[in-house]
Amino acid sequence: MSIQSSAPFFSQVDLHLAAGPAPEAASRSVLFESPAVTSFLLHGPAACVGAHLHEEHDELGIMIEGSGTLTIGDEVHEIGPGSTWAIPRQTPHSAEFTATFRILSWFTPWDDPANPDRVDLG
Repeated sequence: MSIQSSAPFFSQVDLHLAAGPAPEAASRSVLFESPAVTSFLLHGPAACVGAHLHEEHDELGIMIEGSGTLTIGDEVHEIGPGSTWAIPRQTPHSAEFTATFRILSWFTPWDDPANPDRVDLG
């Protein structure tokens, strides 16, 4: 997938979204930060993400590549390219990615990349 724009931000995003092999472990890159929002690219091989929640942040996401399941509260959703979701703060969620994945996610308000708002429930 490529995003076409003359803005420098989108040129950097193009590099992150370019097709290529998955890293050996999941990675998270900051794409954009402001007082209102932090945007990340999540990329990795098939993997499970244990149950957790964000105390102070809402999470939005779109799957660019991959497949799997996303559990939000008690609801299990099949996800694939183009799937979108919104997870309100304080809501337990987990995921199982069954293939190499790329996800764009947004946390609002700003989430400190060096000290993420994440409470593991496992």
